[in-house]
Amino acid sequence: MKVTSFILGIAILASLFIFFRPSSTIDGDEQVTEEMNNVISNYIQDKYKREDTPSSKTFEVHKVYGTEEIDGIISLYLYTQYGEYEGDELIQGHSYPVRIRLEKSGSSYTVTEYTKPESGYYYPSSIEDMFPKKYARKALKDTGNVHDLSEQMDNKVKDWLAESKK
Repeated sequence: MKVTSFILGIAILASLFIFFRPSSTIDGDEQVTEEMNNVISNYIQDKYKREDTPSSKTFEVHKVYGTEEIDGIISLYLYTQYGEYEGDELIQGHSYPVRIRLEKSGSSYTVTEYTKPESGYYYPSSIEDMFPKKYARKALKDTGNVHDLSEQMDNKVKDWLAESKK
């Protein structure tokens, strides 16, 4: 009886460890390397660039709320702003919170998952499902209020326009 109880106890603890793995959540972009930022930006630009506008230029900026690593997969909780420009004219763009999962293979990273919020009525609850609570609150607060990202985007576009005139 004691052996059975002991084995049952070990099985329960093992199950709890499997289902409630400890994660290393880190606030901000402390864990995010320049390479990871580039992979994120390139992925988003490639995903949304229109094929019918070959002369356009795409830009992406983002703000990282935090990261979490579980079993070698890094989840990044961020707010992204994307824009595609013909000269100084914005032809398409978006701005919203996303969760991106990266996997490191060798010395490079690959995006394994990209999740954006649902629109309309389900927008808040989908962010709460995607993000840890503390990051969801920040993302919901930032919705429609990301002036710092808009300023970064404007600077990238201005720099590109200045370079293209040389």
